[in-house]
Amino acid sequence: MANTEHRPAAAPETLLCVRRTLEWDDEALVEAGLRADFRPKVDAWNATFDLPYRSFRHRLKQIAQTSLARVENAACARLDDLAPVAIVVPVDDDVGMMSELMGRIGIQ
Repeated sequence: MANTEHRPAAAPETLLCVRRTLEWDDEALVEAGLRADFRPKVDAWNATFDLPYRSFRHRLKQIAQTSLARVENAACARLDDLAPVAIVVPVDDDVGMMSELMGRIGIQ
């Protein structure tokens, strides 16, 4: 007979807190949220490439979220929701070395 006892899933060993960024898929929010000192860089990007900067960042964020979701024994969380932890590693939304980072700080 199969065991039908419900057991809660084990808590992840690592909680990933990604800093808040603009909602890159919303042109109005991006326009309203760009820092004045960064706007010339976005304007230069947009004048140089066919792909608007906000579309590039939106796709980059999607790739990062997919990558972060694949980190074993980890889950995304808001920094405000964390209990005190032993290690906090600030990362950006486009970090690409999460598996290597976890190995270097001893988390498997």
